[in-house]
Amino acid sequence: MNGDPDAVVRRPCRTALPGSTDVSRGEVPDGTLARAHGVSALPLFEKSGDLVGQADILHLLGCCQEQQGAPHRALPYHERALPLYQAAGDARWEANCRHSTGWCHALLGHYDRARRYREDALTLARGAGDRIHKAHVLDSRGYIDHQCGRYSGAVENYRRARALFRESDCSSAEADTLLHLGDAYLALGRCEASRQTWHEALALHRARHRTAETRVLRERLDALDRRPAAPT
Repeated sequence: MNGDPDAVVRRPCRTALPGSTDVSRGEVPDGTLARAHGVSALPLFEKSGDLVGQADILHLLGCCQEQQGAPHRALPYHERALPLYQAAGDARWEANCRHSTGWCHALLGHYDRARRYREDALTLARGAGDRIHKAHVLDSRGYIDHQCGRYSGAVENYRRARALFRESDCSSAEADTLLHLGDAYLALGRCEASRQTWHEALALHRARHRTAETRVLRERLDALDRRPAAPT
């Protein structure tokens, strides 16, 4: 960090940390690098009294834990960040943090809690005119609906999220939502819609050279091709 340990305090956390990306756009940070710098930077923000800086670091650390498949470890970071965003009056990032908190609850199977956080996040995102955060909330709504067996509701929420991601030029998040949308179509027995949706996601992932995601989609498409035809 340019050899100046206090430099990170004087710059917005959202762009200062090596390995970090724009979490609001659905991009995932380089967990190891961002976490190491985040842990080092947090005391500096606390010393300076920068509430937003502290909240950003805590939120980033939570996102790193999510990336590593540990929502139970991510949740405390998001819960610590949330009141700091509220105290700072940062509605846009409060919405994002509520979304992250709700997502962790959803991954842990706490669907009622997840839904409450997500609806609060959606209200804040709408008030701030933030289409990207709104899209993430709708995507999460779709996930919760899917896990609860409400497949038609999942399709509707995923389709709305996909449209907003496309309008906002968030192709990675759009591709992820298309993957989920294909899952929901498949759960409804709409195999051709699922196939078409996954091919759209595949094209987006290939364009961004996302090898792991491309492999997952190829495997799903291959499995779909091997499914027995529905009786007529």
